[in-house]
Amino acid sequence: LSFWHRYRTEATFDGGVLFYLHGGGFTIGSLDSFDATCRHLCDGTSSVVVSVDYRLAPEHPFPAGPDDCYAALCWVAEHAAELGGDPSRLVVAGDSGGGNLAAVTALRARDEQQPLLAAQVLVYPCFDWTCSSASWSRATISRHSTARRGCTTTTTRGWSSSRRPCSTATAAGASTSPR
Repeated sequence: LSFWHRYRTEATFDGGVLFYLHGGGFTIGSLDSFDATCRHLCDGTSSVVVSVDYRLAPEHPFPAGPDDCYAALCWVAEHAAELGGDPSRLVVAGDSGGGNLAAVTALRARDEQQPLLAAQVLVYPCFDWTCSSASWSRATISRHSTARRGCTTTTTRGWSSSRRPCSTATAAGASTSPR
C-alpha cells in the first residue's frame, strides 16, 4: 500500500489505532510534511498511527481525496491486527482540511455501517466555506482590526491562497509566500 505510513512506540503501546489525515487546504501537505506530527501523536497516545497520503486538488478533483481516505480507513480497519492494533479502538483524526476529511470519512463510515469507529478527533477543521459565522467575524475583526466586507478576511499564518473560496488580504507587513 503506497498511501499510508505507520508509526508505533513499542515501549508504551496500548493497542489503539489512530487514523490521521493531514491538513493543507486539500491542495498541499504530505506524509513528509506531517511526519513530526504523527510521531508526536504516536508518542502521546501510545497508539499505532496511520497517516494517509490522499490525492490533492486541483490535480485530483473532488471526490478523489475523500474516496482515498475512506478506502484507506477500510483497509486499516481490516488489517488493524496485522498492524498491531485493536480494530475496536479505531479513531479517525485530522487537522484543518484533514479535519474536514476526517469528519467526512467518519460520516461515510457511519452511513456505510463500516468500519466502526471508537471516536473522531477534529483539530481546527474547516467546515464553513462561506466565512459567515459569528466566531469567524469576531476572530477576524478582533485579531487584525480589519473591517469585514463580504467574505474578505485577514490571513493568520502570514500567507494567503488564491484557491480558497474566500478571498484573503494579508496583514500589514506579512509575506504573501509560504514559509
